[in-house]
Amino acid sequence: MPFGPRLDRPSAVGDEGRPRETSLGVATAVVLAVSIGVGIAIDDPVFFTGFALVVGLTVAGMALLERDRVRETVVGHLLFLPGASTLLVVLFLSGGPAFVVAGAAAALAGVGGAWADVGDGPSVRRALESGVVSYVFGLLWLAVAGVGVALALGFWNIATGVAGATRPTWALAGFWFLLGTACLCVRLALWAIPATELAPRDRERRVQRRVGRLGRRLVLVWLGTFVLTVVFALLAFSGSFQGAGVGPGGVLADGLTSRFVILPLVALSAVSLGVALLATLARKATTEYDASTSGTVAAALAGAGYVGLVTILALSAGLFPAVAVVIVLASVVLPLLVFLALALAVVAIGLGVVPDGAAPLALAATGLVVVAVGAAGLGTPTGTGASGLLVFGATAGALVVWDVGTFGLGVTAELGHLPDTRRLELYHGVFAVGVGVVAVAVATAADALVRPVSASVGTPAAMAVAAVGVCLVLVTLRS
Repeated sequence: MPFGPRLDRPSAVGDEGRPRETSLGVATAVVLAVSIGVGIAIDDPVFFTGFALVVGLTVAGMALLERDRVRETVVGHLLFLPGASTLLVVLFLSGGPAFVVAGAAAALAGVGGAWADVGDGPSVRRALESGVVSYVFGLLWLAVAGVGVALALGFWNIATGVAGATRPTWALAGFWFLLGTACLCVRLALWAIPATELAPRDRERRVQRRVGRLGRRLVLVWLGTFVLTVVFALLAFSGSFQGAGVGPGGVLADGLTSRFVILPLVALSAVSLGVALLATLARKATTEYDASTSGTVAAALAGAGYVGLVTILALSAGLFPAVAVVIVLASVVLPLLVFLALALAVVAIGLGVVPDGAAPLALAATGLVVVAVGAAGLGTPTGTGASGLLVFGATAGALVVWDVGTFGLGVTAELGHLPDTRRLELYHGVFAVGVGVVAVAVATAADALVRPVSASVGTPAAMAVAAVGVCLVLVTLRS
């Protein structure tokens, strides 16, 4: 980006890094000028601002995915995949012509990728691999959350059923089951918590013996409660001990199955499971973490962030269940489309269809060509002349962006980013833009002469004029 912290890390000398800043600034100005021209032609001067933000977030996330620190990589995950998915939604819901909107978005993404020095083969492959891993982790976290919610609802139904039961045998069977479950969950928490490692050195053996003794007792209590659960369940099926809570036994049964006993047991089970899960994750992260696993850790954290974001969006649409369902389905399907686009980009770069080092510039130039194609059949409020001007301007802009951008790449390859080459770049950029403006003026004038005979841009005569203008710009720029 031309302002703020740099997302790329160019070398001082060598062929790595983005084009020089001045050349890339000229290319960016051309893309913005064409985008504003599209907005004026469709009577919406700020139409591209609807997707400019998500394009910027996507490019920034793609750049941060190449960092080594977990914090930066997690932020990159949370920017890239949601940003790219949102971009698809914005493009689909945009009211402008499809070719024009898609071309403008591609041009903005191209110059953004050039500023951040992303879009080459390695960065696209890394974005694809990292995105797939974080997406899989998101699905796993979603499945874990679903299982957790199902278990919580099941325990809650059991607890409320036990507390409100009118048949003592079923109530006592439920009580012993909940007590055994609480003992088992506490035993798991004791197994996961590094109590011995956290104890003072002179008390390690004592703490180890006490923890082991407590664990064995919890297992014995769990076995006893399991037997009692089976016994009372069989009594309930046989119809024995079905009287109301009368006498000391009935009072004891009512007390054991009251809410003041059942709900604390459920809370203890939930807290113990949570402690066991957190302790296990903390141990894995601290004992098995190294540079090779940082990407996996970042993807796992990003997957949890995806689930949290989708949950917030779904809950915000609580009054409209259909909207919540659409949000969840979109969060699952849209990333697949993003992965498909990245896979096609990897294949195109691998086959040499797209130049590896200049892929962002190729994307920007191609986007402007698509804008020109869409503008050729655009019905504008100002008439056919405005459409013709946009066709010629977008075509010339594509060539200028490509020429200026590749010139900046050549300067970077020869001199790096340290020497001051602003005057040289400005001379080349002003010359290229000037040639483009002259070519557009000549092509527009020729179109004005042809239009009385052939009234629409889409006719063969008008297309011939456009082809002449393109050849004029191309020959002049490459000479």
